[in-house]
This record gives sequence, C-alpha cells and structure tokens, in this order.
Amino acid sequence: MPCGFHGFNAFDGFGGPGTHGGGHGSHGGEGFRNREGEHGRHGRELEEIHHLRCQCHVSSRVERFMEPCLLLLLAEAPSHGYDLISKLVEFGFSRDQDPGMVYRTLRRLEEQGMIRSNWAVTGTGPARREYVVTDEGREYLRAWAETIRNNIETLSLFLERFRKIESTPAQSEER
Repeated sequence: MPCGFHGFNAFDGFGGPGTHGGGHGSHGGEGFRNREGEHGRHGRELEEIHHLRCQCHVSSRVERFMEPCLLLLLAEAPSHGYDLISKLVEFGFSRDQDPGMVYRTLRRLEEQGMIRSNWAVTGTGPARREYVVTDEGREYLRAWAETIRNNIETLSLFLERFRKIESTPAQSEER
C-alpha cells in the first residue's frame, strides 16, 4: 500500500533468499528514497521516523511473503488458483485478497521455473489450471525457510533485549 508520506511503496525489508534485504531479484532498500536533494539529511530522518510510526511498510512485506507461502502450499499438494487464494488466509493474507495479485505471482513463479501448471479437466465444469511445485521451487522454498529461520532468531534476540530494558527502571538522562 502506498504511503501518504512519500507516495510509493516503502522498503519491504523482509529479505528473501539471495537478496540484500528486498527479496528475490531485488536490490534491497530501493524504496527508501534518499531525500537529501530535497530536504537534506533532516528529511531522510523524518521519513525514517515516519516509518516507525505508520504501517505503510507492512503491506509490501506481506506481498513479498506470498511467494514462499504459495510454494509451501504447492509442496504440500498440487492445487488450483482459487484454492490457493483461500488457503493464503492461514498465513495472514486478507480474505479479500486480490486474485489478480495471486495469479501474477503464480505466473512469475512459473516463468522462473519454480512451479509448472497444466489444464486439468475434472468432472463437470470448466478446465482449471493446476499448479505443481518443481524441484527448483523446492530448493527456493528451502532457502526461504532458512531466511525465515534466521529472521526469527534475529527478532527473538531483539525482543529479548527489549524485554530487559522494559523491565528495568528508566535511566535518567542527567549526568
């Protein structure tokens, strides 16, 4: 979701496998524009403070997380797009998830060789595209799982340290 502060999607920062903080094929923090030309260093600091207070970056993280979720679901069992959309809710996606975004992600994964699809004709009704994860997709899923495991460890360390300062009385800034 674009942020009103700067009008573009913020740096997703989730850091998928083989990236510098922005997921597969990303260059990392491109979304954090350096506003030094506009407002100098102060403008950049205001933007960073803004991101600490709003939720503008959450949407991109969730969108980026769709790839490993779809791969996991397909590793569990081949499936159709509509079924995948309904199962994404288990991973925190909205029940009103844009089907177009899901199908674009599936198409991109297929172009990258992570999944393949076939038209399946079953019983009555129209043919539906059935998606299956490939060996390359399973390897990519393993890389995502390792990245998520590392992120959990880092976040756990952060929370542990935060709990320590939360449980101690505030230190005076006077010296």
